[in-house]
Amino acid sequence: MGQEDLIEKLSAAVKAGRPAALVTVIAVGGSAPREPGAKMLVYEDGAIEGTVGGGRFEAMAAEAAQDALKQRAPAKKKFELEPQSLGMYCGGWVEVFIDVFFEPLRLVILGGGHVAEQLGSLAAVTGVPYVVVDDRPEFASRRRFPQAREIIVGQPSEILGRMSVNEETYVVIVTRCHGFDMRCLVAALPTTAPYIGMIGSRTKIERLFALLERRDLDPYNDPRVHAPIGLDLGGKDPKSVALSILAEIFKVKNGAAGGHLRIQAESDQVVEWSSGGRSVVK
Repeated sequence: MGQEDLIEKLSAAVKAGRPAALVTVIAVGGSAPREPGAKMLVYEDGAIEGTVGGGRFEAMAAEAAQDALKQRAPAKKKFELEPQSLGMYCGGWVEVFIDVFFEPLRLVILGGGHVAEQLGSLAAVTGVPYVVVDDRPEFASRRRFPQAREIIVGQPSEILGRMSVNEETYVVIVTRCHGFDMRCLVAALPTTAPYIGMIGSRTKIERLFALLERRDLDPYNDPRVHAPIGLDLGGKDPKSVALSILAEIFKVKNGAAGGHLRIQAESDQVVEWSSGGRSVVK
């Protein structure tokens, strides 16, 4: 497999939400199986494409790549091709650089209604790739979501159950009815998604959570579940709600408190404003 093919496969994997590591031989010494520049693609499940030399060395390089994917950080590693280390008799050494590729945030919007449409627009503006799922073709359409990475027509909960959901996947549940919302939440809870937001009033959320508790599910104590969804920004129209959802997602992703950044006076100071500007009165 040529390097251009590997790069194409890497690009396709990242776009599909499948993290991958690119292992590149950067230096060799003595008798080595491949030359500098040889590349191999490694996925989280251990699958590989391309080769950096085969044998025990390649297997160890693939394991190192999987570790780098878990850490979400690049790495450099040197392998001695000796019997006591790798059981190899080449007598040389190989150094590889492992670079990791993944989308830092991927949004899955379950539902294609008004809030979803506005959320898609805001996601596009902020550079967040998103997928939309709705069982109604007229709502799950390119007309409504022109910049969606993917648009899927089908039952949202069933589609979510078949999707590749990982630590970079943020799930937003904004379907057209409470039953759909609950099924989507049930499908999302077993995943590793760091954020699961569900729209609805407090009354609706409390009733749905009570039903789920009877099924031995505990959304109340799951810190990933944000319901009602969004930050309290005061607005209730679809665009305002969408903005509050995206703001909450970035808050969770960045581990931020979400408070004001403005400078405040010290607690023992009194701040007064006059026509001349700000003054501090001790």
